[in-house]
Amino acid sequence: MIRFLAPFPLVRVLVPFVCGIILAPAFEFPLIGTFIALFASLALVILTHIALKRSSSYYVYQGIALSVLFLFCGMTAVKIQQYRYAEQLVSVEAKVPVAVTLTGDPEVHNNNVRSKAHVFAIQIDSVWREADADIMIYIKRNPAAEMLRYGDQLTVAGGLQEPLAPMNPGEFDYRGWLKDQRIGYVCFARNDWKKTGEDIPSVLKYYALKLRNYFTERMKVAGLSGQELAVSEALLLGKSNEIDPNLLASYSASGTLHVLSVSGMHVALLFVVLLKLLAPLETRKNGKLISYCIQFAVIWFYAFMTGMSPSVLRSVMMLSVIIFGNIIHRKGHLLNTLAASALLLLIFDPLLIRNAGFLLSYAAVAGIVIGVPVLEPLFEPRNRVTRWIWDITTVTLAAQLFTFPLGLILFQQFPTWFLLTNLIIIPLSTICLYAGLFFLSISWWTFGATMYAYVFGFLISVLNGVVAFTEYLPNAVIQTASWTKIEIAILYFLVVLILVAITYRKKWQWFSSAGVALFLCVCLFVANSKVNSTSDLIVFQLQDGFAIGYRNGKEGRIFIGEKTTEKPDLIDYHVFPYFKQFGIYDPEVVKVESSSDSLTIAGRTFWLGKRNRIDSTQRRLDYILINEINVSDTSLLHFIQSDTLLMSGRIKPRDKENWSKQADSRKLPHLILSESGAVKLFR
Repeated sequence: MIRFLAPFPLVRVLVPFVCGIILAPAFEFPLIGTFIALFASLALVILTHIALKRSSSYYVYQGIALSVLFLFCGMTAVKIQQYRYAEQLVSVEAKVPVAVTLTGDPEVHNNNVRSKAHVFAIQIDSVWREADADIMIYIKRNPAAEMLRYGDQLTVAGGLQEPLAPMNPGEFDYRGWLKDQRIGYVCFARNDWKKTGEDIPSVLKYYALKLRNYFTERMKVAGLSGQELAVSEALLLGKSNEIDPNLLASYSASGTLHVLSVSGMHVALLFVVLLKLLAPLETRKNGKLISYCIQFAVIWFYAFMTGMSPSVLRSVMMLSVIIFGNIIHRKGHLLNTLAASALLLLIFDPLLIRNAGFLLSYAAVAGIVIGVPVLEPLFEPRNRVTRWIWDITTVTLAAQLFTFPLGLILFQQFPTWFLLTNLIIIPLSTICLYAGLFFLSISWWTFGATMYAYVFGFLISVLNGVVAFTEYLPNAVIQTASWTKIEIAILYFLVVLILVAITYRKKWQWFSSAGVALFLCVCLFVANSKVNSTSDLIVFQLQDGFAIGYRNGKEGRIFIGEKTTEKPDLIDYHVFPYFKQFGIYDPEVVKVESSSDSLTIAGRTFWLGKRNRIDSTQRRLDYILINEINVSDTSLLHFIQSDTLLMSGRIKPRDKENWSKQADSRKLPHLILSESGAVKLFR
């Protein structure tokens, strides 16, 4: 392995650095402890160099010492971020008026306008005091809110709130997602906010976002609208918040979601055209240097045009390293270039390692760099058409080999027709991209842009239509149960072993691949058998109404109240993710009639607490579930024999307190789900 990585020194630095980032949360020692460990590992490197310099095993021990050093470098980077995050939390107080500066490009959604913001002052006892914290702000959608821009300063009377941890198993960890961005609070503003001025945090980003918004307005003026406009913004400018969720699901199911994320593919396509246009210039005196400078300027202008989005910056960073290497006449392996750009980004923001976009983009590029040289020799095309098809096939397959394990753990699905769809979508999206860039270049010319918009809009419509069609192909998506991190690691190891076996064609390599594949199959079989042999009964925590889930093996049923039926988004967000963990994507949903006071599931009886009375037939129950605001007669506990009292939904705090006191007096176990989260009654 050491010999294999010898030509890739930056990969040997990146691997232990990333391991340090991953392991850091498992160690609770303070920041000073991390620095002590870092300096101790540095001392180990120096001592190893002095003591073993002339030893035959010098490079082995020195390599181990350096790996330990870079491991602690990764840990230290994370601990510094955590320290800054902790400082932010103590610098502000919740429930007090705040003054904020918008540090993101406000996104307009159905009911609100969302943006990142920085709290620079809080009001305590009518006095404004300095503060320093990053928040996510949600402002009720209205014409004034839609006009907000990056750098606007606001005062909000409503104050801040700590984001809630997931209250149901499998639910999206919103608080963790914010924490990864070093955001400790959220702010919900209705009509209690006021714009007070403007303070630009970054002039560069301000003008980048202003340019992106200018192009958006020019596309609207030219006549683009609806999903053609939304996809055009995503394809060219990196704004995807206005795409219809159903269309977005179609792109995901077809394995072409990368088309809508301005990232490596888009920058690479621009770079390829740029190289061809500048090729004649490189034959002249100093032409290469001028060409490199133009390349550098154009790709960074494109990043500027897309609002300096993180996905574009990652790709531009990689190409910048390549261009810089060409300037100093040092053409290294692309894996080193990839590792260098990843290392630079992780040094400044180590928590990027948890970002799905970061992982997928680097996995795709690594797959192309490693996999394409292995797959290309397997077939020798005899003409240009087959060469073109084989090139796209190898690139797509190589990228998919390194990204599909991440897709399994992040999205629990695999697009089965990805090869066919990419053969069609990649050329079509490439045409759309080039056509779109030309469209942006003439967008200042209203008449010409309006005429050309018909052509460009038609191309986007065709692209959307083809993607929507592929979703209806048989077995377009394979949906799976949750994969563990260990299973994904084994799967990646298997992919690498197969590529090694294809390259060197040794029998022991094929036997090793078969052994790892068999071991993985056994792990999945054991996990699947465990799911099939168990059952769960769970009461979910919802803000309104109730939901009770029952799983028996891979069959699921959800019992929901009348109020919950009126709000399907609650079920999609809070309940369905639990069943998807077990590979149950279509559980039966049972609506409980409003007249029902009791419900029996798997031999367990619930009193639903809908009325302030109880029938004589309902005196022996397993569980009491209070979920209505108007159920306040706690004396009902005197007439019921029950194992547990559960309080869910929008019960008034006073009623929760009364029910808790009555339950304590009767020594009845009770849970307030808004505090404890969902409860599993048996498993």
